[in-house]
Amino acid sequence: MESPKATYGERRSISSFLEYAALRYLIDEITVSDQEMQEILADGALVASLRQGVADVEAGRCRVAE
Repeated sequence: MESPKATYGERRSISSFLEYAALRYLIDEITVSDQEMQEILADGALVASLRQGVADVEAGRCRVAE
């Protein structure tokens, strides 16, 4: 991640830098690599559990918090 000194070189405000840093962190945390996805899909129990969760939401047995 960039340091606050990078804000001077790119002429960013501190708030712009913080927004960028937060977005970068979220993107890094919510995405998985192809290898990670293969590992997830190879876990039959996990995939079955995820499918059951989706079915529960679709059937109205539970709801997704926003």
